[in-house]
Amino acid sequence: MGTRLSEQGMADPRTDRQVGWLIALGSLVGAFAQAAPLSFVQAGMFASWWQAASWICICLFVVIAVGGRVLPMGVLRVLWVLIPACVISLQLLSFLAYVGPADGVVPWVWMIEPGSVTLLVLLVRPVIAIALAVFSGMSVALSAWIFTGSVPEVIAAATPIHVSNIAFVVIFIGIRGRLTQLRRLEEDARLAAERQARQEAEAERNAELQRLVHDEVLSVLAAAALFRGAAPRELQDEAAHALLVLRDSGDPDDTGGAGAVIDTAEAAEEIRLRAARFSSVELRIDDRGGFLPADVVQEVSAAASEAIRNARRHSGAERVFVDALFAHDRVRVVVRDDGIGFVLAAVPGERLGVRDSIIRRLADIGGRAEIVSVPRTGTEVSLSWPR
Repeated sequence: MGTRLSEQGMADPRTDRQVGWLIALGSLVGAFAQAAPLSFVQAGMFASWWQAASWICICLFVVIAVGGRVLPMGVLRVLWVLIPACVISLQLLSFLAYVGPADGVVPWVWMIEPGSVTLLVLLVRPVIAIALAVFSGMSVALSAWIFTGSVPEVIAAATPIHVSNIAFVVIFIGIRGRLTQLRRLEEDARLAAERQARQEAEAERNAELQRLVHDEVLSVLAAAALFRGAAPRELQDEAAHALLVLRDSGDPDDTGGAGAVIDTAEAAEEIRLRAARFSSVELRIDDRGGFLPADVVQEVSAAASEAIRNARRHSGAERVFVDALFAHDRVRVVVRDDGIGFVLAAVPGERLGVRDSIIRRLADIGGRAEIVSVPRTGTEVSLSWPR
């Protein structure tokens, strides 16, 4: 169930911990402002066991106030049960322990009743918490009637005031419910964000696999279909490379992981190795030093490789020229040929080589791909990162 509400209305443990801590802090303010001074005034009016037990209740509030953010929930729940049970019991026994004047006094433990009964909202249903708060407010009058046969006027006058402490219970029921609702919304938002992240990661992975299949597998198959008999060495090398890439495509560490960087010398070697897979390619590299994101180098190099492949297979040009510049936080690769050229707008939508393996690939990493092609003149593909 996680941190969701159960059918019995049980709140998230973090919510109960927070609410219980707030109740304890508020109770201590009242305890030391009213109850503690009054306890010294009434020191000789109640039995010592009753006085000691009442001070233990205050000490338990101190424990929650000090350790309420760190104590185990099991310990806190025991304290939440113990405090109201002890306070209500002491109120019921107050006139058994009373040895003061005949006209009676308001027992000082009654001063810490608001906080103690408010803790009940963490333990029982709201209607039961309200009912117990009403009973607690009447408990001292009940004690006087049981043990003395009458209710002193001062107790009778104070009883309605203490019964009205159900207002505190109602307020904290509302606070607890609102915090629980916020926790639920927070949890729903977290789960939705996780689902969205998984979907985006899956979509990104599918797009990468689609590019991989197009760039490395379908291109080899298409080239192989043009030959009869033994395939040339260059095609065999491309087929071997495609198998290697497919084998390593599931390895999350093959690019050094997210956030990995490489120096420009490694970046230059990456583009050099890719260009070497094709014949009649003239490569010039301007290495200005510095560091680049590994994934950026990989994607720019893959897009350049696709541009070279397209030029070698479709342009009819004798040679393909590649100029690559690598500098700190900057990459630019230009692939040119003097072949037959093409009209980009006329490329069918289902053809992935230009639109997906080059243009969208660069856009996905925050880069830009510009393609200038004039029929019978040639094509220039410019890849840059950042935009």
